[in-house]
Amino acid sequence: MGRKVGATEDLLISMVVYAVRKTGKTILLLDDIETICGSNIEESAAAVTGVESTLQNTGAHEPHLTARTRCLLLSLLEKVERAVGNQVLIVCTARSNWAKSVDRFTRTFVLSNPGADSRAQLFRSYAYKLLKANLDGLIMEDELSNLVECTSGLSYSELALYCRGALIEAKKNEASPLAFLESIKSQLQQAVPDSLKASASTDFVEMKVSTLRDFQKAGFARKQSSADAPVQNFLYGRTVESAWYELRRLVITPICHASALHKMMFHDGGPGGKTFAGGVLITGGPGSGKSTLAYQCAAHAALMNPSVKLLDVSCTSLIHKQVGSSEQAIHRLFQTAKAAAPCILLMDGIENVAAVRGNDNTTEGTMDRVLSTLLTEIDGVDSEQFSADNPACLAIIGITHNPAWVDPALLRPGRLERVIELGMPELDARRKIAERELAGIPIQGFGASKESAALFIAERTEGFSGAAVVGVCNDAKMRASRQIWEENVTDELTYAVTMQHLRDAVNSQKAGKGTTTHRIRE
Repeated sequence: MGRKVGATEDLLISMVVYAVRKTGKTILLLDDIETICGSNIEESAAAVTGVESTLQNTGAHEPHLTARTRCLLLSLLEKVERAVGNQVLIVCTARSNWAKSVDRFTRTFVLSNPGADSRAQLFRSYAYKLLKANLDGLIMEDELSNLVECTSGLSYSELALYCRGALIEAKKNEASPLAFLESIKSQLQQAVPDSLKASASTDFVEMKVSTLRDFQKAGFARKQSSADAPVQNFLYGRTVESAWYELRRLVITPICHASALHKMMFHDGGPGGKTFAGGVLITGGPGSGKSTLAYQCAAHAALMNPSVKLLDVSCTSLIHKQVGSSEQAIHRLFQTAKAAAPCILLMDGIENVAAVRGNDNTTEGTMDRVLSTLLTEIDGVDSEQFSADNPACLAIIGITHNPAWVDPALLRPGRLERVIELGMPELDARRKIAERELAGIPIQGFGASKESAALFIAERTEGFSGAAVVGVCNDAKMRASRQIWEENVTDELTYAVTMQHLRDAVNSQKAGKGTTTHRIRE
């Protein structure tokens, strides 16, 4: 890219003229052609729609510059093709199928990610060449098959990087084929896909990416005795159990068994590449555990398939002031999610981009257009890099505290087909939450029984959310700590939570909720 006006065009013309006039056969390689010609043919229209200032603010090239360069490149391709005695081969590379709307290229090759057989052969070749070992045997075949399933959607470069790192780790510890495969799977637990490191949604979407290693650090992911056992480290209650069944059926199973899903969907040889597995809408009051349940769902899926990532997106960040920018942000978000599949897209506050149609009070009808864009993206979640040999899935979890604000078109089968409502925890659930929060804390009174103290809290927090019960326990701990500081007690062994601390914490929580309550007495 030149610094002066017209410098880019001059450089491009000079390269082509030099290649044509050079004696002998010449290959002119233009790598990452979209950097000077735009990522797609419609980008030149951005200046007309008023998005030019937005693109300039985000560091993108000016739309009129990319349009001029694209037109010049297409003209040069025609002239080179018509030149007499032409011995020049122009090869262009792009990260996307840039030439799908351009008919100037003689041939267009789309290089997809490696399929299951190619990935297995890659692992075998690395193990044989550097470890001098064959991945043979029943145990090794099972491990290899599972690893091939977990690496669906990864590129050759990513797989080679993981293999080299696994070989270094295996040689340090135990140079065995089994250690080699386990090391690759361990790297998948903490690796972020290249598509998310420099994604198309940069500066347009606020996104947090979580891997299995992040879930383990936060305590969400722990090995379960059964694949059907819910990861209930934080939530309890009957509504959580029913919600977990729906999440396992509609999100976890399809995204972790993409190959089986593809065979069932296209058993008679239909088209491949459909990456949308399903979606649900989680609703409930504040503190009911909507986000926590979504994170637990992603953690359980990552335990079954370490390559599964969670993309946590705040839907308020998808709304922009410029006309057309909100729709572009949603499009870029789904581009990123498709490139990162298999993944779970968590859309918090989804009512901001899926409001009920007919209630749009903007002069441009922005919210209705945003909803239409969202529905189109969900229905068209297809990708050229996925096929019958290389399936992967994308699941969507929406979060809202009022499902009446979400348009019914989003809640039909094939989109977010199930509404999961989380209610307030019942007595037994509140008791379990209190027991978990009081674990390891000295208790004074109640016969020094944490079970009695937890029951004391549960009986007096009727109608409280799980977060409010946790707040009561934390408040009681803080009151016990402040008592030590105020009385200048040097012996920390005297630290203990008493009945009075718990009673004051419950009263304080009720007063904070603004409810009319009577103080708890002996």
